[in-house]
Amino acid sequence: MFSADVMSILEAGTSLIVGTVGTDGEPRATRAFALTVVDGTTNRVRVVISADDPVVVDHLQTGRIAVTAADVRTLRSAQLKGRIASVDAPADADRALLVEHSESFFRAISEIDGHDVVVSRQLLPLDVVCVEMIVDELYDQTPGPTAGRAVSLA
Repeated sequence: MFSADVMSILEAGTSLIVGTVGTDGEPRATRAFALTVVDGTTNRVRVVISADDPVVVDHLQTGRIAVTAADVRTLRSAQLKGRIASVDAPADADRALLVEHSESFFRAISEIDGHDVVVSRQLLPLDVVCVEMIVDELYDQTPGPTAGRAVSLA
């Protein structure tokens, strides 16, 4: 179960970066544009990931994934590491979540950095894929002396 503090970092408006690794050990990263908790008791989350990089999509077959979420206003950050339970095409609900979360993220960028939301929308991918993952490890990645500290999932 995720704490209220962690949930606030995972909500709409955060920056989401996905880390993958190939069977040969090659790391690769891309952006995600939405994350939702599917089942808090099993720590299962669904992530809407850019599918524009075929290497990242191929890496999803290894079954391992990491997602880092950062609140652009406060820089509070959390990293989720875990196992991929499924990979599938986005449903209408996933596409709606992508719009909601990305627009909130772009507004946050605009408030903090002054970037026009129209310019930020250029970050949107041409295609997405949805990954459900079971979170096995959780880390506080907020910049400072406790960055990298493991956080209990209980």
